[in-house]
Parts: sequence; C-alpha cells; structure tokens
Amino acid sequence: MSNTALFILISLIWGSTFYAITFQLGDVAKEWSLFYRFLISTVLLFAFSHLTKRQLKFKLKDHRIFLGLGVLLFGVNYYLTYAGTERLPSGLVAIVFSTITLMNILNSAWLLKRPFEHSILWAAVVGVVGIVLLFLPEIEHFSLTDASIIGFWLTLTASYLASLGNTIAATKQAKKLPVIPTNAWGMLYGSILLASFALITGKPMTFDTSLPYVLSLGYLSVFGTVIAFSAYLLLIDRIGPERAGYFAVLNPVVALTLSTLFENYHWTPEGVLGMVLVLGGNFVVLRKKQITAEQIKTDHG
Repeated sequence: MSNTALFILISLIWGSTFYAITFQLGDVAKEWSLFYRFLISTVLLFAFSHLTKRQLKFKLKDHRIFLGLGVLLFGVNYYLTYAGTERLPSGLVAIVFSTITLMNILNSAWLLKRPFEHSILWAAVVGVVGIVLLFLPEIEHFSLTDASIIGFWLTLTASYLASLGNTIAATKQAKKLPVIPTNAWGMLYGSILLASFALITGKPMTFDTSLPYVLSLGYLSVFGTVIAFSAYLLLIDRIGPERAGYFAVLNPVVALTLSTLFENYHWTPEGVLGMVLVLGGNFVVLRKKQITAEQIKTDHG
C-alpha cells in the first residue's frame, strides 16, 4: 500500500473514532472500556501473528520498546484523552490533539537529531490554524472554568505523550522490529497498565451489553486500534513521525464531516476557509519527497 493510501486510511479511521468514542463514555469506567478495547486488539494481533508464523519472541531490550509504546501510545495517552473529552467539547479536544504535528517535528529534531524541515512545520501551523477556524464557534463558547482548564491540560499532555510514543517508534532499534508483533506486545502492556490502574483506583469492572456500546467497541478495537495503529507505525517507518503525525490535522475534518451527517453541524464561511487551510497544509506534506526507511537509516545510521 502506498504512503498516500496509508495516510488516507489512518485519517478516515481515526477521524471516525471521535464519533465512536461517544458511545463508550457512560456507565462503564473509561479505564475498563479502554482495557476491553486493547485486550481485544491484543488477542487479534497475537492470533494473527501466530497463524502467519511471525516472530513473537524478542530480547529484553526489545520489550523495553514494547513497554514504552504500551505506556505512551496504548495506555496513558488514551486515558488522558478520554478524561479530557469528559471535560471539553470534542472540537476543542481535536484542536488540542492536533498539536501533535508540531510536537512530532520538535521531538524528532530534539531526540532523533533529524533535520528540521521548515516546510513541514509551516504546513502543520497552517493546518492547526485551519482547525481553529473550523471549530471557532466552540472556541467562542469556551468557558474558563476549572473543569475546562483541567481538560485542556489533560488533552495537551496526552498529545505530548503520544508524540513521545511516535518518537520511540521511529528510533533505529524500534524500526528493526516487525510492526504487527510490536503492536501486539505494546497493546498487551497497555492493557495490563489500564487494568492495574482500574483495580488500584477501585473502579468496578462492568460491561455494557447494549448494541451501540458493543458495536462501537468492536469498531474501535478492530479498525481504530489493530488496523489504524499497524498502518500508522508502518507509515512512521517509511516517512518518519514528522509527516506521519500530520494525520492529527486531518482527523477533525473527518470528525466534522460525520457531525454534518449525524449531528446537524452547520457550516460557516470560517469553517469553509478552515477546511481549505487544512487540506492545503496536508497537500504540502504529501507532495514532499517521501523519506523511505532505507534513506533514514543511511542519513542517521
């Protein structure tokens, strides 16, 4: 699959998960909902790896990578995002999380010593400005209450932790590991972390048997986790976290489209301009010469 196809696939899936997650927030504690999601994904990935005879035994140093991904990408990041969503409108959550594009660029330059690509940086800035315009009505109604401020910092912290997870995935050691088994082990560690936290904090282990909860859980587990994360780590391996992270700018556009179809969202001139800026920034990213894994190894090995 081409890099462009992977990018579109990731954006469509993760953009739609904003809507699917709304069916997960309710009677079941978010820790357990996340645990169910990643446990299902873990079982599927291990089963697929076993059936296709993929490597599942790794050295201790590799498990350190898996643990880092489990904590940052499949654990704390998602818990804080769900917690932020409980305190902020979904549009503001999308805006805050889109800062991962800038964080990926800065973290890659700082931690991976990669060249600072100014064109990608400016494309990300343009995209973030576009998202602000898209969700301008929600920003105008932003309430500086304690809950809102906490929600903002929770989501911003989640974005930075996710960016650190992306940076781990782009290290030379991680890039040598197969994508699907890496995801399987990372999600297993993330599941253990979430279950442990739920037990320590005394959250009752409950389950919602309603159709919306079960269907959204299945979608989030199979598409939002197994397929999207596998495609995303593959994209990081090919073009680096700077460009791969730009999915976070297009995600809210997908979410906004679903809101138009199912939540009666009304377009404004600012919203249309915002859409143009987001797509324009995305075009700049995709038209740049894509960096393959071999090129990265040559340049930074």
